[in-house]
Amino acid sequence: VLLPLLGVLFVTSIVDSVLAKKVAIGARNYPYTISMLSPVAGLLVYGSMCLRLRHTGKLDDKDTRAVAWWKVAVVGILFASHNVLRNLGNRGDTVSGAVVILMAKLNVFVSAVLSMLPPLRRRFNLWQWAAMSMLLGGIAVTIGPQFAQPPEAKGAALSHQAEALLMIIVSVVPTAMGMLFIELQVPSPPPPP
Repeated sequence: VLLPLLGVLFVTSIVDSVLAKKVAIGARNYPYTISMLSPVAGLLVYGSMCLRLRHTGKLDDKDTRAVAWWKVAVVGILFASHNVLRNLGNRGDTVSGAVVILMAKLNVFVSAVLSMLPPLRRRFNLWQWAAMSMLLGGIAVTIGPQFAQPPEAKGAALSHQAEALLMIIVSVVPTAMGMLFIELQVPSPPPPP
């Protein structure tokens, strides 16, 4: 049962990325309601997973379903912030869809940096740092020229394209924080006897 649900999650994530960019290009004046499409799609996918788990009896345990409301609120606020920021930077035809998808990969680096802080205090090996450096190098080569362009408006610090890219880059931070918060809520398995 889990494999088909993961397949649905994978396909809907790709469809969400492609359609969000298609809609953003078509709607020059980006309507606020579009930023709500992704959470609604997530509600349908995760809701169907929860219904399936409920049907199979895996959610019958009261302790499994007991989640503090503030934890759900924190994750919801962080993910909604990501959607709004990404959609603000993604509006119109300023940034190509491929670059928007590439910017989402910054989540790996931001998550790694945040996980090095308390309470996780993770340490990464040389191979992991090399992989993150390669990822950052690819992103820098891709977006660097947009930040080098002169601004169109007189007195502006950045070009319109650079401002949109900056908004998309900033949108990665709430997602990384939300994923780390979720990870902190999942208890570690007990050590083997």
